[in-house]
Amino acid sequence: MYYNYKKYFSLALLPVPDGNCRLIAVDIGCYGKQSDGGTFRASNLYNNILNETENWPLPKELPGTSVKDPLVLAGDETFPLLENLMRPFPGLSQTEEERLVNRRLSRARTVVVRTFRIMASKWGLFRKGTETSVVHADIIIQCICACTI
Repeated sequence: MYYNYKKYFSLALLPVPDGNCRLIAVDIGCYGKQSDGGTFRASNLYNNILNETENWPLPKELPGTSVKDPLVLAGDETFPLLENLMRPFPGLSQTEEERLVNRRLSRARTVVVRTFRIMASKWGLFRKGTETSVVHADIIIQCICACTI
């Protein structure tokens, strides 16, 4: 179950970083062969969002306006569309506004990529891997994530 499409064994790490690449939530240990959306659907975060038990910050006013905007997560096409989770508009025939939203979501998702790069630069484990049990790998990744907070 941990053998992924790239032909090696892996655990899935689902990070939720803030805009400064600090982890505010993580889910570790799903099967490496799952898609990102499948990993999300198997996560505690997903269940907490569905059951409305996630401790979301209250909506804040946008600067210079009285419009309140809720906190949302940005995912890719494999994620479900939820009240607190945005994903890109599908298909090739999009309006200019939809293309703009997709570009901005893509920029927001690059924070996750930057967070992984920061973790990989500090911890070689993410570049070369390690040979250990799933339980030990889970603990090691938890420690690395705790140091990234």
